[in-house]
Amino acid sequence: MESTGGGNPFEATAPQLADYLLSVIDLGRGISTLKVHKSAICVTIRRGGGPNHAADPTIQAVLQSLSVSHPPKRDVMPKWNLNIVLKALRAAPFEPVDKIEIKYLSLKTAFLVMWGTASRISEMHALCMDDDHLQWGQNGDWVDLTAGMKFLAKNRGINQLARKFRLKALEQNNIVGDYHLICPVCALRAYLDKTKAERGEQTNR
Repeated sequence: MESTGGGNPFEATAPQLADYLLSVIDLGRGISTLKVHKSAICVTIRRGGGPNHAADPTIQAVLQSLSVSHPPKRDVMPKWNLNIVLKALRAAPFEPVDKIEIKYLSLKTAFLVMWGTASRISEMHALCMDDDHLQWGQNGDWVDLTAGMKFLAKNRGINQLARKFRLKALEQNNIVGDYHLICPVCALRAYLDKTKAERGEQTNR
């Protein structure tokens, strides 16, 4: 931004700052970048003894106008496709679960449990696999999961009980379908059976 005739950049006027902000937009920069530039320049000018351009009506009007004419660009399509992921989990290297590497079984189980519970990552890490925190339903139709007693979610009060997640088994009797291949209950059971020896007394693995 050019300085005023006296050569002191701290004497820059609000119209000069407005012209500079418009030039930033002309370069293809976004509104968030524009606001960063504006804040940095206004703070610098104020610390140098200049006026508070951040509160100037001209600057505020320019920002408001540009926010309307140049709204933030948002992706209208999701960055990943659930159907593609579920299709991949039905085939190698994620199937058959009784023969695949523990790495792929772990990834598959983690995804399906998070998908089925809509839990946060921190809650997933805190889930325990002992009898007090994991309970199977009759005939394996469902399984209840809860976090360990030491875990406190950021959105839960200190006196509130930990959330219980119930995973329901997908329909397995459909002759045509292969729902059991993406069933979170089936994947969790397979994972626990395969890692039982390795987990030992560890209940949160």
